[in-house]
Amino acid sequence: MMQPGRVEEVKKRRQDLGFQKRISKDFMLDLYDLIIQESCRIEDEIIEEN
Repeated sequence: MMQPGRVEEVKKRRQDLGFQKRISKDFMLDLYDLIIQESCRIEDEIIEEN
């Protein structure tokens, strides 16, 4: 189950880490959007199987 508050917290922390490492904010947000989407897809598959 996606937890919107948790998702935003994770994205903000990764955005801050990216800034510290001189990685583009947009890149970090796009990357974590993809990671979260894929995690949700896998989770849905697991739920459907059970």
